[in-house]
Amino acid sequence: MQNQTIAYTKSAYYRPDIDGLRAIAVIFVIISHYFAGIFDGGYIGVDIFFVISGFLISSILYRELQRNRFSFLKFYRKRIRRIFPAMLVVLLTGLGLGAFLLTPREYAEMGAHAFYGSVFFENLRLARGIDYFGLEIARNPFMHLWSLSVEEQFYIFFPLLLGAVWRYTRRLVFPLLCVLSFGSFVAGLFYIGVEPRRAYFMPHSRFWELAAGAILAYGYHVRYRIVNVQKVFVWCRKNGHILSVISLVALGVCAGTYGEVARRFPGYWGLIPILSTLMLIIAGAQAWVNHKILSQKAVIYIGWLSYPMYLWHWLFYSISYSLYSGHIPLTVKGICLFATLVSSWLTFRLVEKPIRNQKVSHRLCLVLVAIWLAVASLAGLIRRQDGWDWRLEPTQLQLVEMTKRYEETDPKHYCGDMDPENCWTSLGLEKAQIVMTGNSHAQHFKGVIGQTAPNHIAVDVYAAGGTVPFFGHVERYSERSLARSYRKETALAMTEKSSAKIVVFSSMGPYLGDGATYWMNTLDGKKVLASQLFDETMQRMHASGKEVIYLIDTPKMPIEIETCLGTRPLPVGKASCRISRARYDQQNVKTLEFLQAYARKNPWFHVLETGKVFCDMNTCSMVNAKGEPRYNDSHHLSAIGAKEVMQRFWIQAKPILQKVGL
Repeated sequence: MQNQTIAYTKSAYYRPDIDGLRAIAVIFVIISHYFAGIFDGGYIGVDIFFVISGFLISSILYRELQRNRFSFLKFYRKRIRRIFPAMLVVLLTGLGLGAFLLTPREYAEMGAHAFYGSVFFENLRLARGIDYFGLEIARNPFMHLWSLSVEEQFYIFFPLLLGAVWRYTRRLVFPLLCVLSFGSFVAGLFYIGVEPRRAYFMPHSRFWELAAGAILAYGYHVRYRIVNVQKVFVWCRKNGHILSVISLVALGVCAGTYGEVARRFPGYWGLIPILSTLMLIIAGAQAWVNHKILSQKAVIYIGWLSYPMYLWHWLFYSISYSLYSGHIPLTVKGICLFATLVSSWLTFRLVEKPIRNQKVSHRLCLVLVAIWLAVASLAGLIRRQDGWDWRLEPTQLQLVEMTKRYEETDPKHYCGDMDPENCWTSLGLEKAQIVMTGNSHAQHFKGVIGQTAPNHIAVDVYAAGGTVPFFGHVERYSERSLARSYRKETALAMTEKSSAKIVVFSSMGPYLGDGATYWMNTLDGKKVLASQLFDETMQRMHASGKEVIYLIDTPKMPIEIETCLGTRPLPVGKASCRISRARYDQQNVKTLEFLQAYARKNPWFHVLETGKVFCDMNTCSMVNAKGEPRYNDSHHLSAIGAKEVMQRFWIQAKPILQKVGL
């Protein structure tokens, strides 16, 4: 029989169609990553993996527990032998490639993700949010280890819980699984409403997907002899052909359409791929799809390679994304896919298979654990030492040094016990004639605005990064977002209280241009239009006796400044440091129209287009005429760029200063 000629294991329980299902899952994931617009919902491949893992691991646990042969130590040794070898090879290779191809900022970020991924905490890091000044997620070569982290967290705690309950009374296993699964599903629904990132990454909001496989395995191996359960399985097998076709079509439809629901996933949307995967498993190896498609030799073989393919594909894609500034040529994608296949095959044949064929021993596990600890330590060291900038030439290091946003705050400019990031004062609180507020796009002017100010003008800066500088706004109802909102409310309250005659707003965000349709969350649990919160904030500032100046933001660039400068150990990936003037104008056209209309109605409100200082008639540049970097990343400014903007600001603001007698 076909299934016997390509069996991966001699186990009587081996099902080649499940390996074929793994192939479908990894193909979905790779296509969604490499070819945007095709199978944008291919991320459901991870959910398919979760169900398969829950089913297979739980099947092993149930069989061992029924025979009174289960050993926690032996179970974890097998997991180490299964997971560690390929993961360690990919981590070491990635860190090696990064040492030659990535900038210090990118390499430091790679080190952080490699560390958290290797210790299976990557999902928890992502759930809390990427560092605000970090790189976008596609530039993180080990971000995809979040799913492996979820699985390993399940493998750590589930056997302990199952073993304890089984020893007490196995009758509680099934109801306990159902209760925990339902609780996990509800937790996911809750997070989608307040913090979608946690719904996607946290283990307790994903537990139900693995538990779905565990519940199915329970029916197979523990409760199958019960008449009602047996009838369900018999009916599913009898109608397996139809079930398998419906399930595969459902998975394909989800992969093709779920791009639109990614921010609300898994939740209710996760039920379809999870149930479809369960139906494909329960339909049996002889169901039409399982036998004719999933059990084909080529499909099974891809299933065998699915784990290393999952590990390798994102590493190659992410590094290419950085080298080509997010615009990877089709030929390069083809090379990456070919490298993924070759690397996966080599990893399977030279690493995974030989180690699997060895007897599970303490010595083998100790060696793997020792290598694992060394790799994690290396990754942590790279992150701690800022991406090893010593890899660069002296001229490159000098350019990197110039990208700093601002100098450390001198103690004489501290605002009491407040964080210098949020508060900077030139003469002492409430003594300034001008106060600046906003988010990180106000913070990068900290100090520079005071250095460039006319001698007779004192300036304070109250700002809170990662926020929208409107009273009453909160991005999400999560602990992290509420903490940021508290700092923002404090900064705005201090701005309102200040005796300054002028308040300057500097902020990033397109929300004003969409004021008629952009809804925002408020601290009291409501949703209101962005234009309403904006108006309330501006009116409060004016009521406190201030003229209001709003700065039009500087150009948002498509690349990081280090890519523009070519600060990589090998001379690859240098990109243009410019965008067209038309592209910059398009970034701000709606916001500018909104603000200018508001200014016409309120003579105390002024709009200054200081961001144009980086532009001529045709282009906007990340570097000045001397080749010095104006940016710190793709949208925050270096001290050099911030100084240029502030010099323009004081010129443009002169009529307003005269109006208030400064």
